[in-house]
Amino acid sequence: MKDRRRYYPTGTTIAGFIVLFVALGSLVTGIVLAARRTNAVLFEHELERAANGLVEDFATNNRLEYEYIRESIVGFGIMRWDGTAIVSYGNVLGAEEVPAEISRGPVYVYDKKDDVVTLYRPIGMAMAPGHGRMMQQRPPLLDLGNLLYLRFNAGDYFRQQNLYTAAAVVGPLLVGILTGLLFYLSIRNLQYRREIVEREKLSQLGESARTLMHEIKNPLNAINIRASIIAQTDSGEIGQDALAIREEVERLKTLTDKINTFLKDPVGERRQIDVIPCIREVLEANRWDDVAIITDARGQEAPIQIQFDRERFRSVIENTVSNACESGDGEGAGDGRIEISVELKKKAVIVRVMDRGAGLPDTDGERLFDPFFTTKTRGSGIGLAVSRRFMRAGGGDIELRRRQGGGTEAALTFPRVFPS
Repeated sequence: MKDRRRYYPTGTTIAGFIVLFVALGSLVTGIVLAARRTNAVLFEHELERAANGLVEDFATNNRLEYEYIRESIVGFGIMRWDGTAIVSYGNVLGAEEVPAEISRGPVYVYDKKDDVVTLYRPIGMAMAPGHGRMMQQRPPLLDLGNLLYLRFNAGDYFRQQNLYTAAAVVGPLLVGILTGLLFYLSIRNLQYRREIVEREKLSQLGESARTLMHEIKNPLNAINIRASIIAQTDSGEIGQDALAIREEVERLKTLTDKINTFLKDPVGERRQIDVIPCIREVLEANRWDDVAIITDARGQEAPIQIQFDRERFRSVIENTVSNACESGDGEGAGDGRIEISVELKKKAVIVRVMDRGAGLPDTDGERLFDPFFTTKTRGSGIGLAVSRRFMRAGGGDIELRRRQGGGTEAALTFPRVFPS
């Protein structure tokens, strides 16, 4: 698994995608609702054409030409204001059903339950331009009454309107999904671009560091040999100074070894590791006898195992426990107690290294994982950078957080492996 840092979008980026979603969602909704209104207008015009055609046929032939009545027409009639029917077809209209507002123009009544739309219209109302056949301007010879009604089977119309309504709801959801996908791809693209830049920097740092370590180690060995000779031949103040020189030389050699560790392959040779026994080995090797181990195995008898490189696992534990020990030496430190808890999750093993030290500094938490950044008077600051590099390369992660009651907690999350 690749060593991958997590990057989080800025507020400006999030706001930009929110504006994009709102704009596109509003556009889609507006287009769908406009199409829905257009469909309603076209349907009403179709009713007008049918009504005008039937009236003209009646005025011309003094009867309804039933063979020309469309199957979708379930009722038609011409009435006087007193409710007397002059002609009717299909469903008959009662006088009490005539809406009062018909005196002001056509009225459309939509009955979704029966999939029927009824048009009520006074006789002689002007039609919309371009729709239906215009009635003759000459005085009619027949009594055409005062109003007409037309009942139309509108099942297809209601289904179309329902589809438009559903599209008005689903459209913004699809826009949201597409916007979210675009947002995700843009963040991943930014992440990959930053990773490429980091790897280029790391490659340049590696070449420089390898050259520097090669040039430093030989003089350090020479200094260490001379200081050792001086310390053996002089037991006085000069000998003590020689011992101090040897200690500082060893510190420099340790630092070069850590730099080499940071630059080498972070994955290593992955194999199954028993977590608790391996932690105990690290504690015993470093003589950390006072570190308590707390397990949360919940009655499980099988060993707690992870898939990780053994030496890199030991390095991560050693770096985090060492940081916990150093945090108890500074100003504001607590009682110096260090605890390690091993917690089982469904798909992960979490190792927590907890101390009662001075706690995290008031600085950007991500900077603590930068190589050579440190807030302590001791140490180089590369230990956490090495640990995070190993953890993420192995499919896990490391997180630092303030501990309740004072101190720091380093949470190491490893992918869990079930014993075969």
